[in-house]
Amino acid sequence: MAVWSLLSLLVAWPHPVAACDASLSACRELQQAQQQESTAQQQLQQIDAARLDAQARASALAGLVSQLQSQVAAQQAAIAATKGAIAGIDQQIRFTQADLLRSQAHLTARQVLLQQRVRGLDEQGPADYLEVLVTAKSFTQLVDRAFLIRDVVRSEERLIGQVEQARDQVQEVERQLEGERAQKVALLAQQEAQEQQLDAQLATQQQALSEEQQLLAQLRGQSAELQARLSSLTAQVQALSDRYQRQLAQVLGGQRSVTAQAGTGSGEVLAPLFPYVPPGGFPDPFPFGQCTWWAAYNYPVTWGGNATDWYGNARAQGVPTSSSPSVGAIVVWGAGGGYSVYGHVAIVIAVGAQGSFEVSEMNYQGLGIVDRRWVSSYYDIEGFIPYRG
Repeated sequence: MAVWSLLSLLVAWPHPVAACDASLSACRELQQAQQQESTAQQQLQQIDAARLDAQARASALAGLVSQLQSQVAAQQAAIAATKGAIAGIDQQIRFTQADLLRSQAHLTARQVLLQQRVRGLDEQGPADYLEVLVTAKSFTQLVDRAFLIRDVVRSEERLIGQVEQARDQVQEVERQLEGERAQKVALLAQQEAQEQQLDAQLATQQQALSEEQQLLAQLRGQSAELQARLSSLTAQVQALSDRYQRQLAQVLGGQRSVTAQAGTGSGEVLAPLFPYVPPGGFPDPFPFGQCTWWAAYNYPVTWGGNATDWYGNARAQGVPTSSSPSVGAIVVWGAGGGYSVYGHVAIVIAVGAQGSFEVSEMNYQGLGIVDRRWVSSYYDIEGFIPYRG
């Protein structure tokens, strides 16, 4: 994450192509390498944005797929429950049909028994009630047979009525079960149709997720390649910058009193900014042409590091610092904000109204170039290191 955050910062603030002496071969090579570096940074920025978009889309699709999978599982459970209910109704219907068969068999058996009882009234075995009465041998036998037939008929009617009532009740239960089964079957068809729709949606979203994951993998690979290329270009730019500084120092003959190209366009000797600075400047271990060299030329710097490190390094030595400008102080800008990863430093030479101040600086317009400018924004300023004479 730390490496990616740093690369994002570099992309957000690409290095401008440095102004330098085009007559030197290292200058031309440096500008070309810086242009390549800037192009690589822009490409990395585009890939990074596309990667973030793809990651967001993949996350959203993964959530949708998970939601659809839960819906499909719930639908399958509902279908299983409906099928179980239908199976239970089918079992009840079978039981009801069995009850009907038993009732019908019972009715048939009772009718057979009644017929046998009627036949038993006469030794000759007449089966018809009228015949039984006509064949009576006496009035007493006729009366006995009449009462017996009446009892048999009533018994038969009660039995038939009971059996028919029971049969009607069972048939009503069967009709209710058939209606309930029809409702469950219709519900099952609806649930299965909904499951098919969910399955289709799930397949579509899973395909989209797979495509986004493939795109994300491609973008990650491209990002890794560009990061490696950018790292190589950054090292190349640094090497060419060092080479250019050596060539520039050779051209200048190592003399610090050469004429610089001032921001006003007129010749100006690289003399100390203040009377208290030694004629040859303070001891200065920093490379000539950089902002750090000019600041250390006019201020007794006792620490090292890139410009962005000066504020913290000075505080670490116990050097007083401030959040307000003062004449002779060093102002420190942090990395980024147009000053690359190395930051920037300058010397405060005047303080104006409402917190504005004027600085003298080197390598703001180009390597080895001294200029002056007024500053009113405190954006990216880490702080000030007041002069301690």
